[in-house]
Order: sequence, then structure tokens, then C-alpha cells
Amino acid sequence: MRLSDCRLGIVGMLALGYCTASWGAGRSLDDRYGWYIAGSGGWTNASDLKTDGETSDGDTELPEFDLTLDPGYAAQLSVGTMFGPWRAEVEVGYRRNDISDVQVNGQTATTSGSGDISALTFAVNGIYDIPIVDRLGAYIGGGGGIGILDGNVRAETSDGARYQLDDSAAGVVLQFMAGLDLKVSDQLHLTAGYRMWVLLSADVSVNTNGDSNTVLIQSDQGIDPLLMHTLEIGLRYEF
Repeated sequence: MRLSDCRLGIVGMLALGYCTASWGAGRSLDDRYGWYIAGSGGWTNASDLKTDGETSDGDTELPEFDLTLDPGYAAQLSVGTMFGPWRAEVEVGYRRNDISDVQVNGQTATTSGSGDISALTFAVNGIYDIPIVDRLGAYIGGGGGIGILDGNVRAETSDGARYQLDDSAAGVVLQFMAGLDLKVSDQLHLTAGYRMWVLLSADVSVNTNGDSNTVLIQSDQGIDPLLMHTLEIGLRYEF
């Protein structure tokens, strides 16, 4: 064995020992208690938003929307409490995505004006913090609550039929989050992570115009689950 290999091995063992000691001594969370506030924001990528063309009474002769959403943004604000490595919080969130393409009954439509989909959410989350080294840790958590979906879409197909989806509807929301936590000071933390958010169900009102004057159908339709992926950064202040 060469001397350089021995030195490299010694350096590696010293580094491992330092990390292990830092983990055990500098990042113990067993005696952590208190309150905190946190905020985060980031970039979102959403699945298509689709209506199922059905009402609660089983009527299926309704227009089916398929909306392609552009990447958008999301923001969250939360207040929580810490007990050891666990955190529990209540959260208010907002996310918005513009619409890039509209299909009605499989036919591509032209949109008049701007279309967008947004959601206001109220959730309760549970989060577990995992020490890594000294000031760096990881977190993993999940939660659920209520989401209020707001749609603003107007479309016209080549046969002259016009459609309008302009409504707000509430549904159940679930989310999962994971990421890294950097302790900037004794009270301030910088976070960066990933969040998966899904609206499970909601009913939206769709207006259908057979010509330029007459509203032929006004119906409540269910939507397929709406899934959003978010890359986010945030700050947390512990009291």
C-alpha cells in the first residue's frame, strides 16, 4: 500500500468521524419545542385538467374539456409547533397556471381572452426533520385539507359552438413534501424541496352556447384529479 493511499484513508476516516460527531452533538432535535412561522414559493408543473362530461344525475351528453396548463407558480404560508423531530402546522397556499391549449370533445378550440386555473388551499401538515450534518438536515412530510379551484376559460370550436368554464369549486387536497433544511442561525432556516399536490375531486359549472345568443346547457361536471409538482424554496423562523 502506498503512503498516499494511507493518508487518503486517514483523511476519509477523520472526515467521517467529524460528520458523525457533528450529527450526534450539533443537530439533536430531541429537546426542540416551540412555535414557528414559515413561507415558501416556487415553480409548478401541472397535469391536464379534464372534466368528465357527466353530471350527478348521470347525464353524459355534455362537453368534455381537456385543458393543457402552462408551468405556473405556488406560494405557501404556515404556522406550526415543534416537538422533538416532529412539526405540526396549518397552512394557507395559492397556486396558479395559465392555459396553453383547450380541447372540447377532442376538438382543439381557440380561446378568446386569457384563461387560467388557480387554487386556494387550507391544509394541516405533519413533518419529520432528519439531521444530516451540523447545520444541514432533511425533512419529509404530508398533509391534507380543502382546495378551492377557480377556472376562467372561454373557448370556441370550428363549428361555431362556444363554451365557458367560469366557476369556483371546493375539493379535497392531499400533498407530500420532502427536501433539505439549512440552519442559517439559531432561529432562521433556509429550505429547498419538492412538493406533490393533488386535488382529488370537484364539480365545476360549464355553460354551452349553441349560437352567439342562447345558453343551451348550464351543468355541474366533475373533474379528474388535478396533479401538480412544485420545486420550492422557503424560510422558517423558530421562536
